[in-house]
Amino acid sequence: MRLGIVIHSLGLPHHDIVGALRRCQELGIMALQCGTEPLLNPVYFDEVKAIIEDSGIELIIGFGDRYIEHADKQPTDRFVRLVETICMPLKVTRIPTASTHHRWRQDPPLAQQLDRMGSALRNLCEAAEPYGVRLAVENHADYRGSDLVQMFRQVDHPALRAQLDTGNAYSVAEDPLDAAFTLAPYTISTHIKDMTVRPLTEGEWIKVKGCGIGEGDVDFPQIVDILSKYCPEVEDLPYTLEIEPPPGADLAALTESGVAYTLKHFSRVIRSNKQVRGR
Repeated sequence: MRLGIVIHSLGLPHHDIVGALRRCQELGIMALQCGTEPLLNPVYFDEVKAIIEDSGIELIIGFGDRYIEHADKQPTDRFVRLVETICMPLKVTRIPTASTHHRWRQDPPLAQQLDRMGSALRNLCEAAEPYGVRLAVENHADYRGSDLVQMFRQVDHPALRAQLDTGNAYSVAEDPLDAAFTLAPYTISTHIKDMTVRPLTEGEWIKVKGCGIGEGDVDFPQIVDILSKYCPEVEDLPYTLEIEPPPGADLAALTESGVAYTLKHFSRVIRSNKQVRGR
């Protein structure tokens, strides 16, 4: 594993990719997940490329489309342009993505959602394979781990894998440990997110809120043990912090405390900068 972070958890403007990379260097973070927008500006592209080549920081870049609407007619041209113009020059190999629906929608029902999304992603996987990149479908507060694994098995393509989000599991009435156990064999990317879960008695069942890493109810030691045991690529797995601050919280402080927490508790599975650069 390597310590990573999602760009919005650094508290910087989303377009400030150079500032984000510099902040990662200061914090000892070796993977940065972001969208495509900050990389479309040619003014910054060469500087970004130079920083990642010098530092060894890995970029993880997301992609999305209307998979359930497109199904087996999913176009691949926009995806291929992303791979050729951004991913290849910047050595990006993990591309997270997610659904536009959730398991309780009936337009269409769950089984059809998974079937249509799987058909769309199969097209992208076939386009991705020659470039050596892979798609990582996140449990994006939409599906349970078992739902995604059902789709992975239907598609049965080596370029289709998972991005495990530890906090999102609560949103679909799933224990994060169950999500981790189910998705670990497919996991090539993560969102390490902590949440607090509290029962309510006034017309609502539960309240789920974001918090700092190590301050909530996600059992990170057990999740790390699960990933260490069942993830086939655990040595190269980015341990990517995604901090959802509660209202009024100091995000910069939560970011620093989250980095300190992970380095303290998971140092046995997080490689150092020196090890990463020497790979």
